[in-house]
Amino acid sequence: MEAIGDLMTTHHKKTAADMTLIRDEIKGITDRLGKVEASSDSNTNQIMDLQVAIKDLQQKTLQQEIQMKTGTDKTISSSDELQTPYRRLNYRILSGNSSRNY
Repeated sequence: MEAIGDLMTTHHKKTAADMTLIRDEIKGITDRLGKVEASSDSNTNQIMDLQVAIKDLQQKTLQQEIQMKTGTDKTISSSDELQTPYRRLNYRILSGNSSRNY
């Protein structure tokens, strides 16, 4: 029983360390994004690439949190599963159909 407790403690420490690395990576990309945006408007492709990288890292962080809380290796197959309700909401707002129930 003690070995299982040690294993769980090790798993949580590893997961927390992984999350810290991912958060540091997100901060670095966010800092780079700010510099690119400040330099000129011609860097649209770089900005888009950095935004995609941030979303990917945020998804990894979410997966790590799920694993840490559930103790399983559940993963999210794509960011679409997370964004679908928000896309619908944004569409309704942008298209003027905001009077519907959501």
